[in-house]
Amino acid sequence: MTIDFIIVGQGLAGSLLAWNLIEAGCKVLVVDNNHTGSATMVGAGIVNPITGPRLTPCWRLEQLLAESRRVYRILGAQMGTTFYREKELVRFFTNDAERTLWMQKRSGSGTNRYLGSMRAPGWKPDIVADPFGSFSPGGSGHLDMGSLIANLRKYFENRGCLINEKLNYTEVILENSMVKWKDYQAAKMIFCEGYAAKDNPWFQWLPYKPAKGEILDLEASSTPPIHQILNRGKWLLPLGQGRFRAGSNYCWDTIDDNPTGTAKEEILSGLKSFLKFPFEISGHTAGIRPVVRDYKPVLGIHQEFSQLGIFNGLGSKGALMGPFFAAQMADYLAKNGDIDKEVNLLRFI
Repeated sequence: MTIDFIIVGQGLAGSLLAWNLIEAGCKVLVVDNNHTGSATMVGAGIVNPITGPRLTPCWRLEQLLAESRRVYRILGAQMGTTFYREKELVRFFTNDAERTLWMQKRSGSGTNRYLGSMRAPGWKPDIVADPFGSFSPGGSGHLDMGSLIANLRKYFENRGCLINEKLNYTEVILENSMVKWKDYQAAKMIFCEGYAAKDNPWFQWLPYKPAKGEILDLEASSTPPIHQILNRGKWLLPLGQGRFRAGSNYCWDTIDDNPTGTAKEEILSGLKSFLKFPFEISGHTAGIRPVVRDYKPVLGIHQEFSQLGIFNGLGSKGALMGPFFAAQMADYLAKNGDIDKEVNLLRFI
C-alpha cells in the first residue's frame, strides 16, 4: 500500500503530527507500541508559563500559548469533549530573595506581565503554609494528556491508520525516493519516538539528554476543595473528589520507567514543606522525558536520507510546545513550509 507518511510513535508529538497531516488530506500510517516507556502517559499536562528559580517566561510563550489553546479547542470540539482547561497556578515564594526577584522582573516589559500579581502570606492557611506569599502567573492551564491521546488513538483506529506494534529498524528499507516497511511504502517516515530515539540508527547522533521523572497519585478525603495547581518546588494538581497528582523530579542517570523510593521521598518531602493537610499515596508512576541538549524541540529531515525525518524533544513543555511545532512540521512535510532554525535538527550538524 502506498501512503504519504509513516509516523513512528503515538505519544503527544506523533499524535499531533499525524492529526495535522490527516486533516491536511494526507494518507498516514501511525505505528505505536502502546506508549511503552513514554513520558506522555505519565505527564501531568501542566502549562506553567513561568518556570525555574529565575522566574523566566517560557521561550516563545505568547506564540506557543495561543496555538496550544487554539488546537486543543479544535480537537475538543471535533471529539466532543474538553481536553484543555485554563487553570490558575499558585506558586509560593520560597524566601524573601525570590519575592524580591519577582518584583524586579514584574517591573519589566514584554512577557513579564505573565508574572501576574503578588499575593500576601496567608492565602489559604488551613491548606498551605506560605510565609513569603505567592503569585499566580497568567496563562496557566491543564491538558488532560491521557484523554487526548486515547481519543486520538480512536481517531486513528477509526480511519484504519494505526498499527499497534514496535517498529523494527531492520525492516525499514530505503529505496530511491521512498521508504518501505512491511506492506507499506511512503514518501517519508517520521520518527516521534520520544526518548527511544537514542537507539534510532539514523538519528542516534543527536545530543539526547533524556530525563526520568516520577509522579505520585494522592487521595485526601477530608481536604477542603482545591481548584488551583499548587507549586513550591514540587507541584500538586487537583483532579477532583479528593484526588491529586503530584511531582516531579529529574533523574539523568538511571533511564528506565521503574518508580523508585528515592523519588517518592523527594516528592513527599517537597509537598510536606508547604501542604498542611494529610493525604495517602494511591499510585506511583515513572516516565522518561525526551530532551535534547538545548532543551528545544528537534524537527527536520535527515541530511543524507531524505525519506527519514524526526519530530522529538518536547520534554517537560510538551503540552505547550506540541501544537505549534506539530503544525510547523506538518506544514513542512505537506506544503513545503519552513522549519525554524532554532528547532531544525541541522543546528546540531
